[in-house]
Amino acid sequence: MASLAPLLQKLDPERMMEDGGLARATIAIKILAQKAITEPSTGGAIVEAGGMRIILQTALLHPVPALREGVIVAVLGCLQSADSAAFVADSLHQQLPVALVRLCSELDRRAKR
Repeated sequence: MASLAPLLQKLDPERMMEDGGLARATIAIKILAQKAITEPSTGGAIVEAGGMRIILQTALLHPVPALREGVIVAVLGCLQSADSAAFVADSLHQQLPVALVRLCSELDRRAKR
């Protein structure tokens, strides 16, 4: 699989603030989510590209729900993959479980309003 670095770079906050950056990030998330669902090596490629941190930042901090949801779809696809050992190891190192609990608690708080 080709490096996912170009897709992950489009999730950088500075890149998203450029003209058309949000649209490029949205497309990148859709591609990333599709790859995570269909290609077992996507999780390993994310780790190889050093992309776990930007994925977690997007999931937790981005104000656009479609981007947050797309990242979560990608994460779930990577976790369900038969080839997820490297992704799981890096996600634990980057504290993905803590991030997911935080994300769920924020969603729960929003739902009660």
